[in-house]
Amino acid sequence: MPHQSNDPSCKTKAKTDAPRCCCCQGNARTQKTMSLVTGVVLIALALAFLWKGGYSLFRGMQGERANKIFNAELKEVFSSQEVSLIRADGKTFTIKAEIAATREQQEQGLMFREHISEGEGMLFTYIQPQRVSFWMKNTLIPLDMLFIGPDNTIIKIVKKAQPQDETPIRSDGFVLSVLELKGGEADRMGLAVGDRLK
Repeated sequence: MPHQSNDPSCKTKAKTDAPRCCCCQGNARTQKTMSLVTGVVLIALALAFLWKGGYSLFRGMQGERANKIFNAELKEVFSSQEVSLIRADGKTFTIKAEIAATREQQEQGLMFREHISEGEGMLFTYIQPQRVSFWMKNTLIPLDMLFIGPDNTIIKIVKKAQPQDETPIRSDGFVLSVLELKGGEADRMGLAVGDRLK
């Protein structure tokens, strides 16, 4: 049905021009603006919903994997080798280290372990030097972390990282490996930045 107007100034316009008359032009713009705003709001809400849902799903998958690791369904098998920590004064300590080289091994790390002995640890190795970040989620025992640079010297030592703490622990530099030890081992061996891993 053609638009009808009571505005006398619009009665001279042809019927085909009715939707563009002076009395409804503002309303048409308002409707377009409102449609645009509504569309933007709906898109924003949809994106927020999808983001929240995707994030929750991701966190849920992490929790599910952690539960499976805890129940030994996905427990990674680690090879081990002896490595040496050499202080600046030449004193050497031998560590029996499990090797975490794959992404899956590194994701599991020492999670859910209830005990680690003196002289034992886990060595995270990387193909090329990079900045890394660790956390203690699902880790039940305090750990010392030795960040090892490309030249095999210790560039940073974190002592007694707290179990279950989700605060990122960053390397603060490029590393080729990270050695995790029982909390207190760095002090027991008298290790310092600049000591070497062999």
